Amino acid sequence: MLHLQASLATAATGGDPRDHLEHAAEYAARLDRPYENPLSLRHLALSARIGEHG
Repeated sequence: MLHLQASLATAATGGDPRDHLEHAAEYAARLDRPYENPLSLRHLALSARIGEHG
């Protein structure tokens, strides 16, 4: 959200907001991906299985 606000402020003062908008797009893309808590039971179980075979 701060990148969007910064892009508006930059554009209002005559600057190029493109960098701020690119950063905002990167963060929005990250939000589309499911978050996996590294401490979740599923993750720990998978790690244990990988350790058994590696």
